[in-house]
Amino acid sequence: MTNLQAMMHETHPYVLLYKQAFQVMMEKPPEEQQNVTVSLHMDKNADGRTHNLLVVRSLGMGLDEKAIEAVRTWRFEPARKDGRPVAVQMNIIVNFHLF
Repeated sequence: MTNLQAMMHETHPYVLLYKQAFQVMMEKPPEEQQNVTVSLHMDKNADGRTHNLLVVRSLGMGLDEKAIEAVRTWRFEPARKDGRPVAVQMNIIVNFHLF
């Protein structure tokens, strides 16, 4: 492995996230190791943007923050009532799959 590959392996954000998720998964009983999820509750503005993200079911080890960070980048088609965009509340489940 070259120096650059070694550095990327140790510092790339996806590698660090994978290591965190793997640690959380290994702490669970074997029957629960396939279900590594963070549950979030959020408000969605009439423009489709997310705000007021709250963790409902936590994993810890930085994975909750990574789930929130990912969902904040999402854009939704606004919900509509009588043809007008409206704000709504939603629950989101973020799954972490380890390959």
